Amino acid sequence: MFSKSFYKREEDFILRPQSIINPILMAILIILLLVYYNHYTDELLESEIGRFEDRIKEKINNTFVDLEKLSIFAELNYSDEKLSRMVEPIVNQEEVLNISFVPKGIITKVFPVGIGENMMGLNLYDIYNRAPDIIEAQISRRPVVSKPDKLIYGEQGVIFRKAVFIKNEANLETLWGFVTIVYDNNKLLKSLDLSKFASKKLEYEFSSIDNNRKLTLISSSKNSFYLKNKSKVFKLPNGFWKIDIYKVLSFYDVTFLIIGLVFLILNFLRVLYFIKYSYSMQLLLYEESCVDPLTKAYNRRKLEKFDERSNLLYTVCYMDIDKFKLLNDTYGHDVGDQVLIEFTKRLKSIIRIDDLVIRLGGDEFLIILFEISDLDELNIFRSRLDEVLKPSYLIKGLVLEITSSMAFAISSLDGETLQEVMDYADKEMYKIKKQRK
Repeated sequence: MFSKSFYKREEDFILRPQSIINPILMAILIILLLVYYNHYTDELLESEIGRFEDRIKEKINNTFVDLEKLSIFAELNYSDEKLSRMVEPIVNQEEVLNISFVPKGIITKVFPVGIGENMMGLNLYDIYNRAPDIIEAQISRRPVVSKPDKLIYGEQGVIFRKAVFIKNEANLETLWGFVTIVYDNNKLLKSLDLSKFASKKLEYEFSSIDNNRKLTLISSSKNSFYLKNKSKVFKLPNGFWKIDIYKVLSFYDVTFLIIGLVFLILNFLRVLYFIKYSYSMQLLLYEESCVDPLTKAYNRRKLEKFDERSNLLYTVCYMDIDKFKLLNDTYGHDVGDQVLIEFTKRLKSIIRIDDLVIRLGGDEFLIILFEISDLDELNIFRSRLDEVLKPSYLIKGLVLEITSSMAFAISSLDGETLQEVMDYADKEMYKIKKQRK
């Protein structure tokens, strides 16, 4: 049993609601912080993808407008000098490598002048990696965008192309040819401000997807572990561009997540420990409340849960100490208490670990023997009981001869319930006492 101070301390522990409320509140706070961090990351990725979407749509739309201007210039059949002046604002854009006019698929004019001398006279229908784009532009009558590829003169570029149709004398539209704007791949990416992602601790992968769903990587800064990512696909007339943005796991992110998860796990374990420990302590306190403080035998409260074992065969021994009131009146209650303590010790010394010694009150005791219903076993126990109770009691210098009365009753034979069995044994004991008088 616990000492008084220990008992009080454990009782305080159980009665304090904050012992479980505090770790639960801490766990909720940590979960909210993790949810907020996850929401912040989502917001950041969504925001940056939105900004990039605005930049790329603006670039595509501006390019399509420039292609439309070039188509008009082609239809008007300007002289080379005038055409050079008209296309100058487009050519002077930093990311533009060149623009070209391609009547009937043959390159005849390239601006700025001199940069594409080796391209003049080339028939695009004869170039295997250009023919699909010009055929697509001719059929769809919409601007088309090539995936980043090696250009004729060695640079890496992205080509925007549009088919130009003019009306003949019969007022029928016929293919004049094509106009083309070629962007330097690296400068185009720079104009899209992909470098801005790094300032937000983000990495990216920028890819093109053709109509056959083949993905080609255009540019990437991804080289780290990441927490999560967002993707966005941009529809082009002849394919797609795709951007993937990744939230990089920085040292601070890892530290925050680890600390948050550790605190969450510790608080979870703390709550589990409290529940388990509190339950265990309540059981121990209940056991303590079932114990007679004087003799350390069980008291009547122990019988409250006896029905849990009522399916077992058992025998009860109902007994009391003869002339105990006279003993108290003659020698005092201190001596009587010591007799009760010694009497209990002797009873406990002969029972098994699962059997029970219960002080019902005063000098009345009950012994419950489980799985003993055979008369031979019962006689053996009765002999041992008589033997252990027979010796004199040496109490405070007094040698006392103590006798007791007892009676046995067997479950199922002498009663269906514990109370019935006890009542039967009680009556039998008092019959025995009357016979002695």
